[in-house]
Amino acid sequence: MSYYLESVARLFWPPRKIAWSRFPSLDFPPQIVNIRTLMGNDVLRIKNMKFFAYHGLFPEEGKLGQQFEVDVEVYGDFRGYARREAIGDAVDYPKVYEVTEKVVTGERFGLIEALADRIAEVLQDRLGLDRLVVRVRKPHPPLPAQFDGVEVEVRRGF
Repeated sequence: MSYYLESVARLFWPPRKIAWSRFPSLDFPPQIVNIRTLMGNDVLRIKNMKFFAYHGLFPEEGKLGQQFEVDVEVYGDFRGYARREAIGDAVDYPKVYEVTEKVVTGERFGLIEALADRIAEVLQDRLGLDRLVVRVRKPHPPLPAQFDGVEVEVRRGF
């Protein structure tokens, strides 16, 4: 395996200067383009939303319910928002909260992985969010152990 990696590394190291004049048909400037820069690296975080719901595999969880915590991160390019009066392009975070609340309290899942996936799916479908991260925490899972809880993170659009 290391022989393969060394062979590949030799192809790209050391970096070579490219003579862009030899490629007149390219219509972009001869500079390094970072795809994350094009898509936007800005992030809006909605942290620690708390909901009481009935998710879980154990029958007691379906009867008693428990608290769940959700974080949503929305990535984009927010440049120029400080100068704009119109909010049409801005992330509607009250709507993000509303949609998240409806999924968490209105549907039932056995796994928090399924819950996180569903939240991400609905946020993308209803609000048109391209890149997002959803974290779901179960602070007090019914286990005979002491720890801070269980958390799952799903990423979409990366």
